[in-house]
Amino acid sequence: MTTDGPDAAPLDLPPWQQVDVPDYGPGVQLIVDGAPVWFASPDTALEPGPEAATCILAYPCLLAGRPLRYPGATPGDRFLANVGKATALMGEWWGHTPVGYVVPTPRRPAEAAAPPGTALFFSGGIDSFYSLTRHPGVGVLVFLRGFDVRLANRAAADGLAAAFRRIAADRGIPLLTVATNLREHPTLGRLRWPRYHGSLLAVVAHLLRHRASHFIISSSYP
Repeated sequence: MTTDGPDAAPLDLPPWQQVDVPDYGPGVQLIVDGAPVWFASPDTALEPGPEAATCILAYPCLLAGRPLRYPGATPGDRFLANVGKATALMGEWWGHTPVGYVVPTPRRPAEAAAPPGTALFFSGGIDSFYSLTRHPGVGVLVFLRGFDVRLANRAAADGLAAAFRRIAADRGIPLLTVATNLREHPTLGRLRWPRYHGSLLAVVAHLLRHRASHFIISSSYP
């Protein structure tokens, strides 16, 4: 993803495509810079939308100085305002301007409310266990393959998934595994991970919006 300066051309939000990823199940993908970035789960359907796609592309777009353009479905005003606030805060930390948008008129109506429920991103660390015990209302655990444990380390990810399923079963709740190749993507995988990883969590939360309306992300900081 390149930039042409302050008047760089907008990036059209690419459409989601259905995909079946060997070993990881059915899922969805976007084509970014000619290469697919996919998300797949054997445990649940994934519901793609412009919100999830925006979370993937907002950070690389602001680094390149390119606004996002929506040729098709457009997120609601509240979502776009929140992304603008988030990228403005990131800009205060790291020295860039907020992401810009080129949106059609009229806009699509707001989405229906997500179902009630709380999900917890679970990596097995002490912070995840703290959140699990701190929030007894958690109804879903979410484990990301390709996030902390890379896809190439399949044996480790399989072992963690099996252990996390037992933890979830003991609490009477499901574990949802979601795999992604984002960290192996030739463009997105080169972004600074400490600054970009939160965007990936937001992507998955939007893909799972039919399973919960509240997602807990454990902090590693005091």
